[in-house]
Amino acid sequence: MKNDLKVIGTLQDGKIYSLWFSIAVYASFALSVLLLPTLIIIGNLEHDLAYIYCIFIPIIFALLIGYFVFTNLAKVVKIARCRRDAVYLKAKCEKVIADPPKQLKKSGKFIKICLTFEYKGKLYSVYSGQKGYKGRGSFEKMGFADINLRYAGREITIMYSPSQDQILLLDC
Repeated sequence: MKNDLKVIGTLQDGKIYSLWFSIAVYASFALSVLLLPTLIIIGNLEHDLAYIYCIFIPIIFALLIGYFVFTNLAKVVKIARCRRDAVYLKAKCEKVIADPPKQLKKSGKFIKICLTFEYKGKLYSVYSGQKGYKGRGSFEKMGFADINLRYAGREITIMYSPSQDQILLLDC
């Protein structure tokens, strides 16, 4: 059907970032993390606390950026698995009236969506976000993502993987 369409995310996990973007983010933060201790040491501060910061701040930054890169890489691997048996389908996308967290109410850019599509004679309605996720911290896991804005209120082409029960969102 439309083999030239690029997968830009999943309905469950949200947007994925390209490998080059992830590497660029990691490299830029790695450089800044390396420069911070160097500047402090060059500044010749005589406090022992400054040397402790020199050790722990880079470690914390490296862990955070590493988490970002590896979670994005896990999404890319998941999408590769889903593409093996995925089929192209037409789906109707609607905005879900849901109460977003306080932090998202102001922006209005993060919405939750519901995709309705038919596969092998059966009608499916699937909501964005991870099923049963009621935790805190990740708005994408709750289904609120800025990527959903481009699909709401439209009929779109999706890729559905029946073996993984995943919906891949395509660039439109």
